[in-house]
Amino acid sequence: MRFAFTGATETGFLREFARRLKLTLTENGHQMTAKSVETTRLVLNFCTESEPQAAHDRPADTFAAAIIQAESPPAEDSGARSKLYPLLVRTLCNAALVIYKKPSEDSPSTFLITLEGGTTPIIGRPHCREYYNEICERIVQLASATEVTNNEFHCDMPLGLREGCEATDQMVLASRRLSSLDVMPSPFPIHEVLDEVDRRHFERLFGSPGLSYGNLSARHDEQRFWISASGVDKTRLRKVGHDILLVKGYDPEKETMIISRLPDVEPLKASVDTIEHWLIYRENPAVGGILHLHAWMKGIQAIDAAYPCGTYELGRAVADMIAKSSQPCRTAVGLPNHGITVTGRSLVGIFERIAGSITGEIPMV
Repeated sequence: MRFAFTGATETGFLREFARRLKLTLTENGHQMTAKSVETTRLVLNFCTESEPQAAHDRPADTFAAAIIQAESPPAEDSGARSKLYPLLVRTLCNAALVIYKKPSEDSPSTFLITLEGGTTPIIGRPHCREYYNEICERIVQLASATEVTNNEFHCDMPLGLREGCEATDQMVLASRRLSSLDVMPSPFPIHEVLDEVDRRHFERLFGSPGLSYGNLSARHDEQRFWISASGVDKTRLRKVGHDILLVKGYDPEKETMIISRLPDVEPLKASVDTIEHWLIYRENPAVGGILHLHAWMKGIQAIDAAYPCGTYELGRAVADMIAKSSQPCRTAVGLPNHGITVTGRSLVGIFERIAGSITGEIPMV
């Protein structure tokens, strides 16, 4: 993989960190180059907590990870996400590695956080070889995953679906019931941390006007399903063709989801997890609804890898675990440091089954 450095390594700590990270990446067969080179796959953006610089000048399909020097770690692991997530958003990166120069004795010194909200503590301190090997492995795994977040819209939605159907009615009802679970955070207010110029860059890089969490879908027929749009409040789904979208296929050559739209309704972009839903529906005909939450359930099995949301690899891992279940249409799978995906014969059935079992405390591993 070709990688590039950008940003500022003005502190002695960041200069040494950059030197050790470059050495580890090259020892593992990766090649350093300029970030403007078309084949550069990974950009590492160095900055400090007090000046989280944005990684503007890069292609939208290049994975960017911020390397941020910070001072005071959160008092508890559970506080890492709320403290670090705004730093990630300000850098306009896909992920951020936050390294505490002066860690406390009983706290992790490093956290890896992604745009989807996944937060992973990195064990070790910035002076040993194993520490850099783990960072290299985790970042390369994120950057090398196949992102399937582009949409291709076809103006072929039957006009008879303009006012919805039984499946979209379930979507609307389920979105209202999400509020009662008290595990759905509001869309992240990027307007509070980004100025107008950076908001435009954010939309160009990530194809969405905002950040929201979780998603839900309902099967329409053997080939198609409805899914919530990206960047909207999932507890307030309303309009068919705009924030409730009809997915009709996947183009593996273009790595693009195919969406049916109405000619006079401007659609939003489909949820980043659409490829995961598509794989589950295609391989499990009895599944009629899928719910993805940034929450947890005790006793569930979890996949053993932490891919970014919106990647084929994550969708494949979740779909494979569901397929191995004794009841693929009644199962829940954990996504490490991120949340759960739950299947059911219907969305209504999922809510009845998980009532009282959901917790907002996601274990970090």
